[in-house]
Amino acid sequence: MRPQVTGGPGVAVPDPGRPPALSTLTPGQLERTRRELAAALALARPGSPAHVPIRAHLAAHLRRTGRQNQPAAPASTAATLAAMLARHGLTRIYVAACSVIAVISISAALTAWTNGPITWITRDGQRETWPAADTQAAAARLAALARHDMP
Repeated sequence: MRPQVTGGPGVAVPDPGRPPALSTLTPGQLERTRRELAAALALARPGSPAHVPIRAHLAAHLRRTGRQNQPAAPASTAATLAAMLARHGLTRIYVAACSVIAVISISAALTAWTNGPITWITRDGQRETWPAADTQAAAARLAALARHDMP
């Protein structure tokens, strides 16, 4: 059991194990928090109970920043996809992004692109696309294609 910390009568002492309230963070700290939450969500195993608090914190963050209805940024989508590809065992992934597009180099023969809301590849003249909300399906398909291309 954790000892209770008090600061005297009527004095609230913050819990050192609890992150600061979102309202106290600067815009830069808010963006870093959002990226860290998105990465944590991407790294959590599918079906893991860890998804519940991570999604709750991410939803609170999005409400606080007014971004819940905004499309995903290319860098965020690319980072999430790269983390999911790493869970599939693909570790030599190169990601570069600007404000309008990101590229995810998965293998010498496989490169994906994203504008944030949509991720796509063009393979043998055919385009395949995935919405940002379905990065797990994109990662599974890209991992399968990358394994197929390996010598």
